[in-house]
Amino acid sequence: MYLAESTTFHQIARSKAKAGATVRILLGDPDGENIARRGDEEGIGDAMAARVHNAIVLFKKLRTAKGLEFRCHDTVL
Repeated sequence: MYLAESTTFHQIARSKAKAGATVRILLGDPDGENIARRGDEEGIGDAMAARVHNAIVLFKKLRTAKGLEFRCHDTVL
């Protein structure tokens, strides 16, 4: 979450992508089985999926930037 909330990270990611680097941001699938499991294991339940949804919203402006890729996964965290 701290990267999603960091305006400095957003600026750096955008700058690197503009310079030609491919920047990939990988998040756990908020609707996936492993996010649900992790939320249960940490005793926060659905809050884990909510945190991922929050990160997706915070990254909204970066999602349209050229050279930046966003992907979700459902592997063990």
